[in-house]
Amino acid sequence: MLSGLYALPPQSLARLDVEHIAGTASQKPIVSVVEWITWLMEFCKVISSHQNIITGVLIGNWERNLTPPLLREVVILVNSLGLSVYLEAAAPNFLLDPKLAELNEVTGIVIRNGTISPNGEERDAFQMAEMRPTIKAFVSQACLRRFVVLLWETLDDEVTPLNAVIKRSYQWARFYSALPWIGTRTALTSAELSLHQEEPLGAFDWLKEIRVMKLHDKWRSNKHVSFPHHY
Repeated sequence: MLSGLYALPPQSLARLDVEHIAGTASQKPIVSVVEWITWLMEFCKVISSHQNIITGVLIGNWERNLTPPLLREVVILVNSLGLSVYLEAAAPNFLLDPKLAELNEVTGIVIRNGTISPNGEERDAFQMAEMRPTIKAFVSQACLRRFVVLLWETLDDEVTPLNAVIKRSYQWARFYSALPWIGTRTALTSAELSLHQEEPLGAFDWLKEIRVMKLHDKWRSNKHVSFPHHY
């Protein structure tokens, strides 16, 4: 939403869906992409002349319309306009050319449905095998520079995944220092439905809470235990 009184977030990404923009166009895909970028810059100028509405661009669904060298030029173009660039990686191939992550102009990677399928089932080790080159790419970049990794898990509406599936997704994100988001397709277009999905507690995780641990310490240090008298 760009209308009304809303505090602008420090970072806001515009998603460039290359397949949607150029897949059915009669002109060359690269022309459609450049026209979209031009429209985005003009749109930002019209909306606000004092501060940037959009701080970066997420490029996704490019594999069928752009070659890696062409995508590289698009990344350089977007970055030259003062915008950060993120690459979207999704099944089945995820990041088609892992070397794209090595571009200095690329700020990070957004992995779509990397650990949870849209139907709410977790991806097993065999389903995640194709993601290994992508994982290797962003891990190596994170060791060399500031590199952002986001986990975007979009679920079909009315799907309720098991707590174990959600917890595994959070554990994966924590292991690779990724920022997770889990929500439904409808939540992508409705701010009211875009609720923060908390990580579910394990069976005995509540025992590790600070409040419970303080009670344990208090009970352990209590040397005077008295019981009420019964008459």
